[in-house]
Amino acid sequence: MKAAGLLAIFLAVASTPALAVPIAPSRFVIDSAEPYVYLKFDHTGKRKAATAGEGSEGLWLRLVNNCNLPITVLTFDLGTGDPGIGVPYSVVPVSGFRGPSEKQLKTMPHGYATDVGSSAKIPPGGTLLFSVPLDRVTPRWYIQARFDLALPGPRDGYNPYSLVDFSWDDLPDRYRTQAIH
Repeated sequence: MKAAGLLAIFLAVASTPALAVPIAPSRFVIDSAEPYVYLKFDHTGKRKAATAGEGSEGLWLRLVNNCNLPITVLTFDLGTGDPGIGVPYSVVPVSGFRGPSEKQLKTMPHGYATDVGSSAKIPPGGTLLFSVPLDRVTPRWYIQARFDLALPGPRDGYNPYSLVDFSWDDLPDRYRTQAIH
């Protein structure tokens, strides 16, 4: 009997409109026409090699934070004096029939990997300019970089992370001829 009375009071209070608190919809993505984080073409041009075997043509990209949380990315100095900064990335072969042959896989370039660097925080709506050798994006392979969501408040351990790609299809048509020569 006592339990039934408490349940009736709880239901009466819980269903009272005056006590309901409306929750405003929040938007995680700033521009709904774009992914929450993406790589955007900036320009191509001459670039000083950061490691042996790199060509002199570069591809400058912007890591765009299109969400309402800051993101972080590991960065390092390329040591070349070129605009932008170094960002670790992988060169990933395309899968399926568009992918590289066994011979092409043996000559596929590599990305940058580093355990030492600085963490750059990109605020909501912000961008970070970085460059890679132009031959890292072809019809046979693309680049992939990691970023972390910078969640508010103190945290122990790692923040959630994701990967962002830039592929041949992301390169404007007029630069594709330049990229494969």
